[in-house]
Amino acid sequence: MENLKVLIADDHQMFRKGLELSIKTINSVGKILQAENGLFVMDILSKEEVDIIFMDIKMPHQNGIETTKLVVQKYPRVKVVALSMYDDKDNILEMFKAGVNGYLLKNTNKAEIEMAINEVMMGGKYYSKEVSDVLLQRIIHAETSTYNSDTSNQLTDREKEVLKYVCAQMSTKEIADVMCLSDKTIEGHRIRLIQKTNSKNLAGLVLYAVEHGLVDKHR
Repeated sequence: MENLKVLIADDHQMFRKGLELSIKTINSVGKILQAENGLFVMDILSKEEVDIIFMDIKMPHQNGIETTKLVVQKYPRVKVVALSMYDDKDNILEMFKAGVNGYLLKNTNKAEIEMAINEVMMGGKYYSKEVSDVLLQRIIHAETSTYNSDTSNQLTDREKEVLKYVCAQMSTKEIADVMCLSDKTIEGHRIRLIQKTNSKNLAGLVLYAVEHGLVDKHR
């Protein structure tokens, strides 16, 4: 993993420049592009390949939520990491639903940025602990359940165990190692969990687990 093309999407020029200064010292990064809103993001993606986008949520003309949905739909290979402030509690939940691969606070440091890049480029998810806490609290207090309350009784003990590990942001390989099962078996459990809970993606699984008390909501 080298010479990665990174796109910074944020409407504040000084923030973009500061983030670029941090990112350009990361060995795996090759080229860094900038966009001041979602319209520019989509324009850049139509002209050249990008590996990962650091996406601000609140941008004029086309915000990060709308843009993330378009990126996931049109360019599924591109990884998206949301950039959030604490006052983005409502919007970060929408970014989560839109399909981001991770999210960071805007006051993050180079070490965490590099960890996020490595994790999402390896196919995993990276969530800042602080943002994860904010997100889960918002889910608990603001989300209306859209699931059948009896569905959790249909899950096997093993499926519930896998679900807990998924909510702990563990990769398929990590879960397989802990449970002494093959990667293929764990992936099969993931697929069945999504089907049984009527979820669309892993974000939906996390929402399901919180709603049904299958994970500690205060973790």
